[in-house]
Amino acid sequence: MGGIINSIKTSAISLHASLTASTPGVWSGVAGYKDIDDDYAYRLTAPIQAMTSATVASRINTWFAQGGGDTPEANLYALTQVAVGTGAFASNWRSKSIKMMCGLVTNVATTPASAPPSPAPSSHSSPRASRSSP
Repeated sequence: MGGIINSIKTSAISLHASLTASTPGVWSGVAGYKDIDDDYAYRLTAPIQAMTSATVASRINTWFAQGGGDTPEANLYALTQVAVGTGAFASNWRSKSIKMMCGLVTNVATTPASAPPSPAPSSHSSPRASRSSP
């Protein structure tokens, strides 16, 4: 899995560098997700803000594989948090901005997008998502 994760990191960093080079004023955010049974389902490592490519790369480089070979993955839950998260999960979208998300995944999404964290988060990462169905 390390090779796949490193390839995803490289692609994400390159995508951000290309986007910011061609579009002045871009704000970016960085988040990660894991499997439901890992330490967290979703972690916001940098809310949307003006960031240099070096800062974005340093946040992306915190991603790592853990466990693996199991499902469900919390990618739909993570994308939902990026889009509409509040409190510790607030992404900080600017009003009247063009909003774009890029989800980089290593497995199929099988976690319900509405899976709530349980219990309430105390930092920028959510505990395991609930296994309940939508």
